[in-house]
Amino acid sequence: MKRRQRIIASIIIIYTLGIMPNLLWAKSINHITKVVTVGQGEVLGIEENEVDAPKLNIELNDGLSKGDRFYINLQDAIWTKDEMTLLKVDETEEQPDVLVIGKQISPIELEVQVVEGNLEKGKVLEIPLYVKVAGKEAKLHIDSNNTTVTEEMLTFANIASGKAKVIPIEKIQKVTEKGMMPKINIEENYVGQIRSSLEQGKQNTILLRLEHTDFMFELMDSSKLVGSKGFEGINVGKENLKLLSDGQLQITLPDTIKEVPKSSKGAFTLEGVLVKAKDHQPRIQEVTVKVTGDLVEETSFKVLELGEYKVTLKVENEASILSGQLKQVNFTLLQDMQDSLLKERAMFITVSSGVEVLQKDGKVDVMVEGMSLQYDALIENGKCIGFKINTLNEESLRNKQNLNFKFNVKIPTEFSGNVTVHLEGSALPNEIDEKLFSVAQPVNVKVEAVEAKSGVKDQMGGSLTIKENKQGALKQNASLFIGIDTSMIHLSKAPLVAVIEGDIVVGEPKIVDGGVELPIIAESSVPSTIVIKHFGLTLDGTVPQGRFEVAVGGPALSSLSEQTISKNNHFESIAPIINEDFVLVDIGPKNRKVITFKLGEEAYAVNGRYYHLEVPAYIENGRVMVPIKYVAEALGIGQENVKYDAKTQVLTVYANKVIELEINSDTMYVDGEKVVMQTSAKLKQGYTMVPIGEVARALDLKVEWNSKLETATFVGYYE
Repeated sequence: MKRRQRIIASIIIIYTLGIMPNLLWAKSINHITKVVTVGQGEVLGIEENEVDAPKLNIELNDGLSKGDRFYINLQDAIWTKDEMTLLKVDETEEQPDVLVIGKQISPIELEVQVVEGNLEKGKVLEIPLYVKVAGKEAKLHIDSNNTTVTEEMLTFANIASGKAKVIPIEKIQKVTEKGMMPKINIEENYVGQIRSSLEQGKQNTILLRLEHTDFMFELMDSSKLVGSKGFEGINVGKENLKLLSDGQLQITLPDTIKEVPKSSKGAFTLEGVLVKAKDHQPRIQEVTVKVTGDLVEETSFKVLELGEYKVTLKVENEASILSGQLKQVNFTLLQDMQDSLLKERAMFITVSSGVEVLQKDGKVDVMVEGMSLQYDALIENGKCIGFKINTLNEESLRNKQNLNFKFNVKIPTEFSGNVTVHLEGSALPNEIDEKLFSVAQPVNVKVEAVEAKSGVKDQMGGSLTIKENKQGALKQNASLFIGIDTSMIHLSKAPLVAVIEGDIVVGEPKIVDGGVELPIIAESSVPSTIVIKHFGLTLDGTVPQGRFEVAVGGPALSSLSEQTISKNNHFESIAPIINEDFVLVDIGPKNRKVITFKLGEEAYAVNGRYYHLEVPAYIENGRVMVPIKYVAEALGIGQENVKYDAKTQVLTVYANKVIELEINSDTMYVDGEKVVMQTSAKLKQGYTMVPIGEVARALDLKVEWNSKLETATFVGYYE
């Protein structure tokens, strides 16, 4: 072996020998037989009316020799015996005398000494803890004094309040004037607590005092004090209950509890005591009682809650939804106190006007606390507005304090606003009106009507702007229907469709019985706007003068819609979001239009509805220039009344006056009269641009320019 290896081996041997005594020196195993809970000044011992003392058991792993001694020091306790024989074995042929004694050195220190013989390995030394406790937690510390006993700190007693707890053990009643006080439990914190207090001369009475002078106690035939746990079987009636005044009740605990061994905690329950108002108009919301006495902790708690017969409603629905769907109404009736809802009497439940409750054969299916029930439908103007409940006295509902209701309503596409529920009837102490949820329409539709003439083929006009109020409002793989009375008006050409905002994807529009169908290929990820315009119309000579509506609906908008459009002019099958004048046939009265163009924007507004511009408006020589095509549409002038001669480059507008303009000329002729303009008509990107203000004034229209908003607005009328 090399020198370095020998040195390392020597170090290991020395280290091993150094720790060997600690490895071989086996200490004792110490434990407390039980940890007790006791009161201040309690004596632990074996005498009558003392709590059984726990023991410190010391299991010796290496034994003790004659003369060995160690010490047990107390914390929050003192020893009550001066000397104890802990172990005595008389001499036999195999075993010499063994004597171990415990001797009090001071009130908190006990010396344990092996006086005779030796204690062998495996021997258990039992040391009873005859002590008197005080403080919060009684502990002992073992001082080994260089013996084989392990030094250790152990807890053997928890020291609790010397008074019992008083708490209500039932739900507090909610009443109008009177009710039974909840059962009240009087329970020892530890074994023998009340008994020890009585032995010390404390009074065996407990006082309950109402903290409100307008209430009083009343003892009933059922009033009693019932023992349990360690006091089981000690039951007394009204003879131990005494009213000292209207608001003071004295409880006297029976003397027999002094005779009960201290083997387990005891308890009493006070029950059957009535609390009632002295008049019929209590001024408070809750009644409390204060508990005092030598034996109990002073405390106060609520014994009654004052209320009124009232029913409220808790809504379980979300705050806002879109129209055009079936929706489950979900709410819970809450009773302010028992019997506020008289379940054997009638109740009427209705919803907002414009919303329809789903019914079949005059019955509404309602889930009440998970139970499927049917009630009589309430019909108004041909629609179900709610239902009548004759009774809620089914056995499974009879004892329910609160009741949950669920039923379905249809929310038409044209509906918007708050949906409310109204409850009334003899079953209720009060009527209830509560908001269930708010409804928003999925889209806004702006309609630009078309003027048409009877007996004229292939007329063109009309537009619809459909703007989503939220993304995905128009559902994909479904159709949007434009309903027109095709029994009177022939659609000769499908309209043009353009997405002017957002990313919705639409298919080609097609003419179907009852109007136009527009497929939604992919729904939007951002709110989108669709413009549908230039409807081709043919009216034969039998079409009467008047106004014909357009309906916008279909399964893309509403789950209540059918998959096909109706032929009649009501279009109920497509669950329309609007019905509005669209085809105006030979109408006489003038119609007002407010038309606005904004510089640089590819849109203009007519009566607040926006339409697309191919070429944005711009200013030239202080005048707003726009395409004459859109001027004509905005003024209600059909494109057939706007003529352009490419050879002479002369533009003629046939309106209430005849207007002639020549490209690149500042001269305009109005009914043959020459008018000099600030600028001239221009050609731009293939569109004829005209000074809109000059044309508007020539037609006697009011024109306003807003320099801040950079908008030109004029008001006109058309026949």
